[in-house]
Formats: sequence, C-alpha cells, structure tokens
Amino acid sequence: MKKISLLLMVLFILLAGSGSALAVVTLNTGTIIGTYYNSNDWEKTVEGMLTGVDLTLLVKEVYEDKNINSGSSTLSGLVYYYTVKAGNDFVLYEIDGGATTVYWANETITNGHDELKDVSHITFWATNSKSAVPIPASVFLFGSGLIGVVGLSRNRKKIQ
Repeated sequence: MKKISLLLMVLFILLAGSGSALAVVTLNTGTIIGTYYNSNDWEKTVEGMLTGVDLTLLVKEVYEDKNINSGSSTLSGLVYYYTVKAGNDFVLYEIDGGATTVYWANETITNGHDELKDVSHITFWATNSKSAVPIPASVFLFGSGLIGVVGLSRNRKKIQ
C-alpha cells in the first residue's frame, strides 16, 4: 500500500508540474485589461475605467532615456494595477492577488511601422480594499485524494 500511495503522490506532482510548463510565457506580470490610444490624461482614464475600485497611487516611474522597452520594479507595497505608457498610448494591467515585484514591457504599442515605442512611464496602483484569497480547487482535490488513500489503507488493514 505504501508503494501505491507513493506512486500516486509522484504522479500528482508530475501532473501538477506539467500544467505550468505548458503555460504561455509573457513579459508582463498580470493580465491586460485594455489598451488605450491617444489618452491625454491617462491617470484619470485609469481611475475612470476602474470605477468602484479604491485606488492608491504607489509609484510613477519616468523613463526619459530612449530605447527602454522592458524591465522590472520591486515595490514596498502590493501592486494590483499598473500601466505601461509609450508615447500618448498605454496598456492597463491587473495583477490578481497583487505582487511586490512586477515585470513590465511594451508588447503592443507600435509607432505605425510595426516598431514598438519606447516606454515613457510605468505607474503602479494599490487598492485600499482587502479581498479574501481563494483556496485553489487543486488543493481541495489533492487533500481529498490523500484522505481517500488513507481511508483505503485503513480498510485494508482491518480486512486482513
């Protein structure tokens, strides 16, 4: 029975690891909410897009040097939203659960000749509302499987 339990645990670990290996790699932390073109007051546009969300501006990083298209930022607070601004255009990202280290890049804003524009600003926002972190269903399934394996092993011992 120990061999079967060990085999099941190894199989579960392999299956759990294979899912992450198949994930699409992206340069940006979080998911795109939208791309906005020719926005004059982009910070107010973000606040207007996220109505009902109590935003706090954490940091605004300005890049005056040319040829910057990607990077990472580590902040003292949790970042839930951030924008990558290039020229007059920007992309708004949401980070589910928040993060303190954010990888950012201009992946979509071009100059009209299929060349990516240089990043001019990165702005990071926190939220003032606390949200509960859900427990993934995989943890529940894994726990249920372990309880089942323990139950089967005890039943076998009682029968013998």
